Amino acid sequence: MFIRIQKKTLWLWLLITFACSSAFVLVTQNLWRELSDKQAQAQKIEISSWAPLVEKSQPAVVVITTEALVQQPAMEFPGLPGPFRFFPPEKQRGQGSGFIINEDGYIITNQHVIDGAQKIRVTVGMKPREYDAEVIGSDEALDIALIKIKLSKKEEKIKWPYLPLGDSDTLRLGDPVMALGSPLGLVQSVNTGIISQKHRGGIRPSGRDLYAELIQMQMPINPGNSGGPVIDPYGRVVGVSESILASGQAIAFCVPINIIKAVVPQLLKHGKIEKAFLGVEPTDLTPQYAKALGLSENVTGAVVVQVLPDTPAEKAGMKAMDVILEIDDLKVADSFNLRQHTAYKGVGQSVIIKLFRKGSGYKKITIKLEKRKEESQHISHARQNKTESVSIESVGLEVMDTSVELRKEMDLSSKNPGVLVVAVLRRSAAEFASLLPGDVITEVNGETLSSAAQLKKIVDNAKKDSTLMMLTRRGNAKRFVPLER
Repeated sequence: MFIRIQKKTLWLWLLITFACSSAFVLVTQNLWRELSDKQAQAQKIEISSWAPLVEKSQPAVVVITTEALVQQPAMEFPGLPGPFRFFPPEKQRGQGSGFIINEDGYIITNQHVIDGAQKIRVTVGMKPREYDAEVIGSDEALDIALIKIKLSKKEEKIKWPYLPLGDSDTLRLGDPVMALGSPLGLVQSVNTGIISQKHRGGIRPSGRDLYAELIQMQMPINPGNSGGPVIDPYGRVVGVSESILASGQAIAFCVPINIIKAVVPQLLKHGKIEKAFLGVEPTDLTPQYAKALGLSENVTGAVVVQVLPDTPAEKAGMKAMDVILEIDDLKVADSFNLRQHTAYKGVGQSVIIKLFRKGSGYKKITIKLEKRKEESQHISHARQNKTESVSIESVGLEVMDTSVELRKEMDLSSKNPGVLVVAVLRRSAAEFASLLPGDVITEVNGETLSSAAQLKKIVDNAKKDSTLMMLTRRGNAKRFVPLER
């Protein structure tokens, strides 16, 4: 009897142990996966020394020092009349980096490095001698400058070391890069890092508005690195270092070299860059916009908010709410990317634009770009009193007709007077769409608005869970707002 009970207990214990161990194996297999030594070896990345590349690249990297005389306020001496007051000019010095791009001694650097300089000197590589340099051309909006080493007649036969230029479009997130320059006066320093993001539009690393989309790097960059080369593992320059306001944060930016290659011929020929102009006011194509217009939510592009009169876009028949998807087979990421693609194509150049128009589908049009004109300034509109307003409860919006004074102030036509937003309910669809009191709604799904009652009818008749694409005015800015019904 005792033996029989012992056997039963033993079998029960073995059964419980097996079940627990099986469950444990099952759970661990579901939680994570491991690589075998063979699999890990197959995807191992060999990281070698940057030293050979530094030795090859450093001779073409330059240190740029500048001098400028800045007039100071008058230094007054008690008892002396005005003509005897002393106005001492102050000599200001600056330092940056650059790199030689051909054997003739042409150098690329940042515009802010040489801005206002009356004297420019460069030191090439690790050699102690300084050479004078002259500015060939520069552009503030791109923060790029082309300068050249000046030589005497006896030295004109010098063939300078140079760095070859690469292709910044082929860079991938995680690719290793190296920056050479003179941060904080520490000449010919080496930094390495990786590409952490591309297409950073609207970034102001040096405190100024730039027209280019920048490449973001995980790398410490400091004042003095400005204008230096960012180099890939093959020794090709893929970007030009851009100074940053907050140094030592291990986040850095550079201007893509492909943009530089596109504009250097203009700097050489004209000394400046003439930016091409398409003639539209764009906004980003968000997933909400894409859904409202009948596109996939994964599509990227720019939505045309307004086609400006007497521009290439108007002449080519482009319309508001067109979605620009590609320019010369280059995909458009967003509105900033669109401006960059067109601005540096060249004045007088023709481009093929692929767009999507709701109701018509995809189409391609050819547009000849023109010189950028001065942007028109608009007067911001005033708020109105909440009288004779119309409430649209379903979306939490209160609107009213625009007054004659407001139409005149905002330059609204009598055919398209729009509707003024006077109140937005908290936690409503209107608030989620970022509508604010004072906004003027001029169109809904391409239909011109003439009254608040018309807008209420359109919203109330729209299907539930549908998206209404509203064209709005806020001060000087126009934008599309997707309002979820």
